[in-house]
Amino acid sequence: MSGLAAVIASLRGRLVLLVLLPTIPLLGLALYSYVEQRDRASSQAQAEVLRLARLAAGDQQRVINEARLLLTAVSALPEVRNGDLTACDSTMVRLRDQMGSFQSIGLIDSRGTIVCAALPQAVGLDVADRTYFQRAVNTGRFAVGDYQISRSVGTANVNFGYPVLGDEGQPVGVVYAALNLDWLNRYAADAQLPPDSTLTVLDSSGTILARHPEPEQWLGRSAVGSSLIADLVGRASEGTAEDVDVDGVTRIFGFVPLVGQPGAARASLIVGIPSASAYASADRDLSRYLAALAIIWLLMLGLSWYGAERRIFRPVAALVAAARRLRGGDLATRTGLRDEPGEIGHLARTFDEMARALQDAAAHRDLEERLRRENFQLEQQNRAIQEANRLKSEFVSMVSHEMRTPLTSIQGYVYLLLEGASGDLLEEQRTFLTIVHENSGRLLKLITDLLDLSRMEAGRLELDLVAVDPAQAIRSVADALRPLIEAKSQTIELDLPDDLPAVWADRDRTVQILTNLVSNAYKYTPEGGQIRVVARAAAEAVEVAVRDDGIGLSEEEQDQLFSRFFRARSALVQRSTGTGLGLAITHQLVTLQGGQIRVVSAPGQGSTFSFTLPTASSDGSRRASPGAAVRAAPRG
Repeated sequence: MSGLAAVIASLRGRLVLLVLLPTIPLLGLALYSYVEQRDRASSQAQAEVLRLARLAAGDQQRVINEARLLLTAVSALPEVRNGDLTACDSTMVRLRDQMGSFQSIGLIDSRGTIVCAALPQAVGLDVADRTYFQRAVNTGRFAVGDYQISRSVGTANVNFGYPVLGDEGQPVGVVYAALNLDWLNRYAADAQLPPDSTLTVLDSSGTILARHPEPEQWLGRSAVGSSLIADLVGRASEGTAEDVDVDGVTRIFGFVPLVGQPGAARASLIVGIPSASAYASADRDLSRYLAALAIIWLLMLGLSWYGAERRIFRPVAALVAAARRLRGGDLATRTGLRDEPGEIGHLARTFDEMARALQDAAAHRDLEERLRRENFQLEQQNRAIQEANRLKSEFVSMVSHEMRTPLTSIQGYVYLLLEGASGDLLEEQRTFLTIVHENSGRLLKLITDLLDLSRMEAGRLELDLVAVDPAQAIRSVADALRPLIEAKSQTIELDLPDDLPAVWADRDRTVQILTNLVSNAYKYTPEGGQIRVVARAAAEAVEVAVRDDGIGLSEEEQDQLFSRFFRARSALVQRSTGTGLGLAITHQLVTLQGGQIRVVSAPGQGSTFSFTLPTASSDGSRRASPGAAVRAAPRG
């Protein structure tokens, strides 16, 4: 019991530590959640400021397009083209008031002097050095100038120019429109930015051209002292950042380059919102979360002490006792805690299952040993069966060979008797001898077929592979069987091309294949039927087809056709002599010589047996390999 008491005491100490330890991961979770929420708020704020910056830049692009259309129309006005400066001033004032977007509209002569303008103080100014004037004159097209401080009114603006062309197409002046960057203040009011947000326009040198709010305080001031501003101005594309602004406030910024003329000095538009505004929600959530954690920790401490004895210590004591009994070899031991809820109950059930598995394993070992012995016995029996099959094949081969010799002798003597070698025969004697001769022939064929099958099974069938003329083989088989075919009022037709190539095959076995197929067509075709043998050259093979208009075969019969001893259920087949081995042997012989055989048939519509044999090359060597493991050697 002392060991069990030590275990329980250790568990109590760990329980205290367990109650204290959640403070660390829960606090970490709170901080992680806070950081994640800040990141989410930062991403949302960055997306928002970038969206606002894009909208502001898009608004500026709209004004540029408006300026292009306006200046194109102004360049064609008569008072602009004929030099009526008084009418030109009046027109420019009217256009500026109507458009509302531009600070000034005017005309510049070919020397770069403003001769007509909506702002009187602009008349007479020399703007030949301004980029928008130079680009309009040099390119003959609409031009956008740099963002700069106006010489006439001292405000930040951007000018647009469009050439006025003379009769010969040369620039004689430039009409211009000046866009004041005060539009940023209007845009900021419409966008309803959070308090302390800023909109800033910087030129390529980092000078502040416009800023909301307090534009007068920042106009013309350099912001190059800020690492953030230097970084933003140096970028070529839009983006976001978070850093300290030029006024010392940490903000989240979105910046886009303002559209201008290719080759012009680039300006940037920057929208910034205070980081404190973006993270205010995350800071509030963190405070609420920490307060909730403190309450939860106090509740956990009280509940843990209350439930420890009932839910932990008693079940653990039962588990320890059961484990000791199991270690002592009692495989039937169980904890008795199957109904206990929670993780300890699951552990108890797992322990009981483990004890049961160990108990079952002991029984399974005996079963496995018995199965191992039985498997060994089955393997021995399987080897014995394989040996019996081998001996059976050898016995069939030996018996067939031994029976064929005397049977051949019997058939020969019967033939001599029928031919009158021992004198004239009575009619009854001749009838008996004829029956003996016919049945001995059938028996001899059966023995020959069995001998072939046994050789094939044993892998001892020898093939004398040579170049064989298939047309000659087909003709010889047709000539040999023609008397039988004509006696049944049947006809046989040969379709053999003159250029049929030789095949690489055993001559006698090829004749045997053809004889089996033509004989079957003869036997199973009614009187007056037709047999047709067709041969064609295929890809590296010769295909021979034997067609008849006989009884045909069902699909079920076709599936079993090349099985040993199979005969169709047709009455005509059953009346005919046969062993059911011919097609099985034919299939084996075709396969052994590297070919394939198939049948196409339907009941009452005849059958077509076709097989292929590989062709021989032009020098008589082997072109295609036989498809069976047989020894190709001359048969002496």
